Amino acid sequence: MSFVKVSILKKNDNAGRPESFKDKVVLIDVEDILLFPARDAKGVLIATDITLKVGASAIEIYVTPKTLKIGNKSEGEADKKGYIQSLELEHPGDELEYNEFAENCTNKNFVAIVSRWDGTRKRLLGTPGCPLQFSDEGKNDSEAVTNVVKFESLIRGPRIAHYTGEIPVLDTAASGA
Repeated sequence: MSFVKVSILKKNDNAGRPESFKDKVVLIDVEDILLFPARDAKGVLIATDITLKVGASAIEIYVTPKTLKIGNKSEGEADKKGYIQSLELEHPGDELEYNEFAENCTNKNFVAIVSRWDGTRKRLLGTPGCPLQFSDEGKNDSEAVTNVVKFESLIRGPRIAHYTGEIPVLDTAASGA
């Protein structure tokens, strides 16, 4: 079935109100993905689960809630347009685990799942073919000890997906196992 154009009307009086997201973002190393589900015929919804390789797990990163930002930016010349997906957040502190993550995840490819605080909506950023890459800027001064973390797609690709699949298995630190 192909896309059928329909009118896009205002859903409710508060359609532009900011969403509140959970204070954790799920990160999946693209190398750990066994099966990445396809989008539906309209190109935005992913309704099946991401399957990880045996022994692999996703991780979570804590986010200062007010700092979480996700976005799509269309760019490119005529007939070559696509979207750069972005995820920005702040992770407070200067603990060893964050610094080890930053050191070892530079130049690695990720997908990320951002969930609404009540779990009703999830967004999936990145794909194995158009992954997100990590960058950060640490700050330790009289105002804060924090890390401004950014993930951005390497090349133009699709818009951020609406994801209704399950969150993949999380590492033992996140799951408490």
